[in-house]
Amino acid sequence: MRITTRETNKNLFFVTFVKDQFKLERYDQVYDLCCGLGLSGIYFYKLGKKVIALDNQENTRRTILLNAVGEDYRFSNQDIWKLDNLYSNSLILSIHACGNLTDRVIELSMASKNDFAVMSCCHGDKIYFTPQELPSNKIVEERGRDYYQDMLRLQFIRERDYIAGIYEIPAEITPKNRIIWGVNNSS
Repeated sequence: MRITTRETNKNLFFVTFVKDQFKLERYDQVYDLCCGLGLSGIYFYKLGKKVIALDNQENTRRTILLNAVGEDYRFSNQDIWKLDNLYSNSLILSIHACGNLTDRVIELSMASKNDFAVMSCCHGDKIYFTPQELPSNKIVEERGRDYYQDMLRLQFIRERDYIAGIYEIPAEITPKNRIIWGVNNSS
């Protein structure tokens, strides 16, 4: 089984950001939603965290990788649109969840009052979040529709008592390089 350099580097930049941004000891477990191969979850498992990884797509390479982890890493073949809630006191992670799945990860994180970091991928056609205060439409002209949609997400998150931001990893690692993160301000 071969994991590409691009996949490795994307995950390495993501987990490095998460490790630097969040105090991992605060969380009882880490969720890796829309986990793909599960690389970021495996990284946090190796750091001693309990991991709950979810994806609704079969993946032979992931199955091979999961044979190398123990009981504190749980994988479930599950559709996150059908997921009602997440355990509290968790850190929620997702790398390149397609379309509006990134929005669903943010929604689940905030509904359970959990901190999160998501690296968005392709943006869905639907504007999922509508903040009270809209960013300027000039952003669409200057930076594009996807960037504007991430600004909508960011504003929506901030309006719900989260400290939030966007961190961009180098575009040569992945062109879909924005990590949107949120820390529940009430915790």
